[in-house]
Amino acid sequence: MSTIKAKISKILVPLDDSELATKAADYVLLITKGLNTELLAIHVVRSEDALVATNSLIEDLESELNWRIDITKGQGRRRTVV
Repeated sequence: MSTIKAKISKILVPLDDSELATKAADYVLLITKGLNTELLAIHVVRSEDALVATNSLIEDLESELNWRIDITKGQGRRRTVV
């Protein structure tokens, strides 16, 4: 019978800004130091939150694009940057 020796080289920890995820990350840090492994973190968000952020970005980009189109047509007004 053969013996397989596996070494953990990387540990992936998902983070979502929750208290539980933060505690898990602290625990994973101890494990990675003890095993001399690489820690990979990924930030995860709920799909609803990502959708809201994406829609907001699209609206901002559309507004900026329309403003630039108006400027090139000579119809633009000066914008006040706040």
